Amino acid sequence: MKHMNGVKGIPIDPVIQQEIGIVWKKGKYINGSVEKFLNFVKER
Repeated sequence: MKHMNGVKGIPIDPVIQQEIGIVWKKGKYINGSVEKFLNFVKER
């Protein structure tokens, strides 16, 4: 959040946790931005 001008983070207390899933079609083209996002999510 520090590097995002105009965006302010507000802590939530108590912490809310939620599991989500991401689905995409195998073999379909994924642009660079989506690929970066998927890699980021996989590392978490």
